[in-house]
Amino acid sequence: MYSFAKVFPVIVCGILALAGCAPPQYEISLIHPYREGRPFEECSIDLGFYKPVQQRPGQDPNIVLVVAASGGGYRAANFAAGALLGLEEIQSRYLPAGNVLSEVDYFSSVSGGGFAVGAYFSTLLDYRRFNGTTKGYSFAAAIAPTTSACPCKHSPPPQQKSDPCVRRHLQGLYSDFIGDFLRTLLPWNHLGFDDRNLRFEKAIDDDTLSYRWRRKKLESLQDPNADKNAALTLADVFVRADDPGRQVVMPYWFANAAVYQNAVIFPFSPEHLRLYEATGYYHRGRKKICEHNCPDLNDFALNTPLSLAVASSANFPIAMPPLRFASKMDANNRYFYLFDGGIADNLGVITAFRLLEDKINENALARVLIVIDSYQGGLIPFTEEKKAPSEARTAVRIMETGLDSWRTRYREVINRLCEQKNIKPIYISFDDLVDADFNDLCPFGLNEQDKNDLLAHKPRGCPKATPFYIARSISMTSPVFWGPKGLEYRIPDSQQNLLIAAGRYVVSKKQGEILAALGWN
Repeated sequence: MYSFAKVFPVIVCGILALAGCAPPQYEISLIHPYREGRPFEECSIDLGFYKPVQQRPGQDPNIVLVVAASGGGYRAANFAAGALLGLEEIQSRYLPAGNVLSEVDYFSSVSGGGFAVGAYFSTLLDYRRFNGTTKGYSFAAAIAPTTSACPCKHSPPPQQKSDPCVRRHLQGLYSDFIGDFLRTLLPWNHLGFDDRNLRFEKAIDDDTLSYRWRRKKLESLQDPNADKNAALTLADVFVRADDPGRQVVMPYWFANAAVYQNAVIFPFSPEHLRLYEATGYYHRGRKKICEHNCPDLNDFALNTPLSLAVASSANFPIAMPPLRFASKMDANNRYFYLFDGGIADNLGVITAFRLLEDKINENALARVLIVIDSYQGGLIPFTEEKKAPSEARTAVRIMETGLDSWRTRYREVINRLCEQKNIKPIYISFDDLVDADFNDLCPFGLNEQDKNDLLAHKPRGCPKATPFYIARSISMTSPVFWGPKGLEYRIPDSQQNLLIAAGRYVVSKKQGEILAALGWN
């Protein structure tokens, strides 16, 4: 969300911290959490902490379906949104009212992929809240283009069941560009009091998770606690196993962050907050603490805002500081920090495997992993440049090598793990656009004006004017536009339409493979 020119002066300061990042370990095992005085090992996931997600009405209990949505900023957000639309379009003759998207049991997202999953969850939760049921919900309708002013200036009309501006939010978050620049000059920013991460979390809450629209909707319904009730929490997604009064109505969503101190994966969830004994955080710029020595860590974890999960997973290193959480686990070290989950695993597949391998799911007849991969990195090992890269360019390149190295071998690793565990992997990526032309994408939402705009204004560094190269060249951060509240970072309409159409197109190509994996063919 921040331009490269802005963060370049501090990039060199972060190189040493990032240079040691390596692809994640491939072994998946149950590991104990840290205790003071004992070595730390990465915490696994225990789904026994929650009610089984297959208890949702209309689910096939014999299928465990996990969708992993990769990082990659707004490129990943819109490609993943298109892929989710494509999954919704695949109907099941075994479940007449269902489709592949509604059959998904778990989401494992990283960074920008979490924006698309957040759009799905926020619109589905709002539809259920204001309609009384999820029957009739359509993700396609929820993110259809709209001419409504965004953000909404007036009370939402009674017939409006979810934020009509979600599609626009997927183009980029509002950012006070001038204010951010001026704040970087203030002395306290150099003394550890930079609050960009807090404003980023608030922007995600307002836009990606529709807090701003939801508050207006609740106010129009005379809700006296509209401010409090407008924020989605982990309790809206997860249901504790020992909660007798609630039923599972949503898939479970793990937005993956990385722990700053040791770069392990943190699948943001009530269970992991409990394992880390989290007792405090900042939400919308205000401190929240578990009072009276935290008598119930589980309850505190469940009431943690969902925006913290998305922000922790997406706050790109150096562009903004990690998010701080208080903990009572170690008396000598009272905090832990979370930042971009791509540092540990930019695909979210490690968490996805842990979900598929959990004892609750190990005996399912069909276990399926769909990987939505919005990778942008280099395709070939050669260059036309005669001059060796400069020290500065090499320093920047170091930050990308972990992702590139993992990407060159991730399918081999995933396929071997899946073969051992009888899991069926399916890949949704830009690779399936190699032979596609613009006409192939027209049935999936790309129009002639989009095509002309894309040809006239190719993204910087795009070598060829084809859907494959243009989609891959769309930056993780966005161009700057003048918006309703000032300068914004967001991708143009034509680029968004290309990415969404590309996601739908690739899923349509994989429809037979998906149906076969689920046993629906």
